[in-house]
Amino acid sequence: MRFVDTPECSRGFRLVPSLAVMGKVPVWVTDGKYRPIVSDGETLTAVSLARTLQKGFSTLHYIDIFGMTKGDVEWNMIQPIMDTGEVWGDVGAVDSDSIIDLIMAGATEAVVSTKMIGSLDEIASCFEMTENLIVQIDYDGAVLARDELMRRMTAPQLVEELVSLGVERFIMNDMTEGREHISSELIERVDRYLPKGGATFMDARDLSEVEEVDDRGASGAVISCSHLIEGLR
Repeated sequence: MRFVDTPECSRGFRLVPSLAVMGKVPVWVTDGKYRPIVSDGETLTAVSLARTLQKGFSTLHYIDIFGMTKGDVEWNMIQPIMDTGEVWGDVGAVDSDSIIDLIMAGATEAVVSTKMIGSLDEIASCFEMTENLIVQIDYDGAVLARDELMRRMTAPQLVEELVSLGVERFIMNDMTEGREHISSELIERVDRYLPKGGATFMDARDLSEVEEVDDRGASGAVISCSHLIEGLR
């Protein structure tokens, strides 16, 4: 498998491939639907694809679909993935217990998302358990969250609150239905609240959005691995 040509980005900008896994199978995620990723007519394994990605990228963003949709984390699958290198793990954590299990399984960073985690207090508990924490802020013009307090905040206000708790790294996930372009201007509104050494990554849908968020000053972009390797279907 060969990597596609990626945009020439600013020095220090990190492009992080995202690998969504259902069971042992890497999948495409489109409009809430899942289908296996195949190459040359063959379904790939998650571990083989992770190893390929780590040859071209320093970091991998791993998503456990069963963990997110059913609360049934594939722990037996996670360990081999974590062994491939630096991995940010998202298992759909709703409380701090899953975060500890994820770090113990070998994740470099644990990811919690606002649409899954129970409350701000749970995020605070997660950070008390480990400083290796990234908070993903899901939004569609408003913050998407189970917690009413978070829903009442704007994304910049939520970042400011989380920074006060000690969180310094964020993924901004624009889930606006039918959006024509990423809300890259949000980066500038959020970054004013980041401490020195903090980082904001944007979840990009394609490589053109990667260039846009780089121009806006993001620390990096998370993008599906399907956009980074030739021949994936």
